[in-house]
Amino acid sequence: HIDAMVPKFRMVNKNLDCPWSEKGSIMRKLINLTKDSTRETIDGIKVHYDDGTWVHLLPDKERAIFHINAESSSETQARSVVDRFESQINAWLSEWAQGSKPGSE
Repeated sequence: HIDAMVPKFRMVNKNLDCPWSEKGSIMRKLINLTKDSTRETIDGIKVHYDDGTWVHLLPDKERAIFHINAESSSETQARSVVDRFESQINAWLSEWAQGSKPGSE
């Protein structure tokens, strides 16, 4: 079967609550964080990894959420990438909620 010849990929999606006021700051931080990665910045940020895994980071245009979508040959790897970016974004949001201004480092 041709089905057996086509590589299988697994997708993991996560939507994070993200205040409208922080979306631009999150995008700037992510651009800086991924500056040494192979990436596209046409619609959000899409980072490509050597093993074929990718992650797409995108603020929602209509809701106060941030999308993290990853695809990999393994669900475990895709989930790991999503979890890593989710943790980083939540850490920034937590810092800012405690009074540290977005963009200040």
